[in-house]
Amino acid sequence: MHVLKRVAIVTPTQNEQTRRLLTGLGRSAVAGNWNTFIDSSCLSVSDPQWLFANQWDGVVHNHSDRRLPELCRARGIPCVDIHDDSPAIESVPKLRSDNPSIGKLAAEHFAGLGYQSYAFSGFSNLPWSRERCAGFVDTLAARGRDCATFDSLHPQAGNPSLASDPAWENDEIERIARWLRTLPQ
Repeated sequence: MHVLKRVAIVTPTQNEQTRRLLTGLGRSAVAGNWNTFIDSSCLSVSDPQWLFANQWDGVVHNHSDRRLPELCRARGIPCVDIHDDSPAIESVPKLRSDNPSIGKLAAEHFAGLGYQSYAFSGFSNLPWSRERCAGFVDTLAARGRDCATFDSLHPQAGNPSLASDPAWENDEIERIARWLRTLPQ
């Protein structure tokens, strides 16, 4: 009898990127004979003992809180950290997007379409956005092209006052629109 590996996946599921991630993990689960549990509310982040009440062969962690991967490591449970913005933890494998390459691919795409003016709007307080911006801007600079940039602060990345302000999104859209009107067409 073949025994399935029990794998807990700790990830919020409210955005499209995470749902695509789960699709990929689902393929891995089938290929690797995993029995998965998805902690979509991330209860195990606030109460790790809730997760450790069960036996796990592995944990896939997609949350900014660093305690759970540390606790997995201390218990000898393999844990893979896939949260893009959090720092790496020693002895915990980390998988993340190659954000500079994503920026580079976008720049190459638009340059290949013949565009002459370039702009990048991103979140200056999120590492993945800064890395994509750098890849975009650097690729264009290597082609002799300038790129205007607009930096915004993401309201859920260390700015609780912005996150609680319902007008933030509308204000930000207006700020970006004013910036775009200043750019060459």
